[in-house]
Amino acid sequence: MILVKKFICAASVVFSLFISVCAFAEGDVKLVVNGTDLSEQAQAQIIDGRTMVPMRLIFEQLGAEVEWDGTSKTVTARKDKTEIVMQIGNTLMLKDKEYITLDVAPCIINDRTLVPARAVSESLNCVVDWDETSKTVNVSQEEESVSESTTELTTFVPTTVQPTVAPTTLETTTEAATEATTEATTVVLSINQRLINQVKSDLSAAVSSYSLGSASNAGRLKKAYLVNNVKPAWDKMAQTKDEKSFVSAANKAYNNFITYATGIDYYYTKKPYSRFDETNQDCRNTKKEIVDIYAKIFKAQSPQEVNDLIKEAEASYKKLKDRMMILKGNQ
Repeated sequence: MILVKKFICAASVVFSLFISVCAFAEGDVKLVVNGTDLSEQAQAQIIDGRTMVPMRLIFEQLGAEVEWDGTSKTVTARKDKTEIVMQIGNTLMLKDKEYITLDVAPCIINDRTLVPARAVSESLNCVVDWDETSKTVNVSQEEESVSESTTELTTFVPTTVQPTVAPTTLETTTEAATEATTEATTVVLSINQRLINQVKSDLSAAVSSYSLGSASNAGRLKKAYLVNNVKPAWDKMAQTKDEKSFVSAANKAYNNFITYATGIDYYYTKKPYSRFDETNQDCRNTKKEIVDIYAKIFKAQSPQEVNDLIKEAEASYKKLKDRMMILKGNQ
């Protein structure tokens, strides 16, 4: 299996606000990892009611290797076959090929990257306990965590090869004793994982920035932002034919989402549609359906996967449009 090598995001103004400080630290607390008191090296902190812990110190104490990318404000931790990627100011955490949404984004205080305690629990299968009496965060790693992580990893399909390798078609026929007539063809595309991760990050940031009624005010949902900021970065990274096809499909997905968000908000806020009792729920249902579809797009590894999911999202949006036309015609 090819593990994710990089998770590079374009640094934005929003993310940069988190670089120097997290808001409203409520005090330092004691930090114990696997029975070792690390408080003299660095302390956990309660920030806005959330327990934040120093990532590098804890992860290295648990046996993981930690890397920091100052350009993208991204921190990567690796242990055994597990890779964790987090970015300052971004609530999405990437564990191998799965995105996990954290309650609060990582931030930097006194040159240390602080992450929510849940990130440690989710990433390395640790138990994180809070002792209110002694104001202590206890982090302990379960013995079976490595084997569990390995088991999960085996369920993933091998992804992309490096862009210098030509696209290859592999044929695999199942054993005759079980499915003698079944033949499966897997196309291995030459798409750099770094490009895939960049596209996922940009798309997920756009989708997560949208709430009902907010499309007109969301900077990431402006077509100018896509054309001037996102697409050029993707085009620069796309070198092979497969990568360019992937970027083309991703660009369509991004552009379509802007259309969906704008259209849903139109029905949600504009008369006569906003007057109909059904409009509110119809708009909410359509938004949820489309966001769920885009959650699948975030995991797509090929242009075909993206295009197939785009069709699903288009069908969902069309149902809303048809529904609104019926309501308008019946008024």
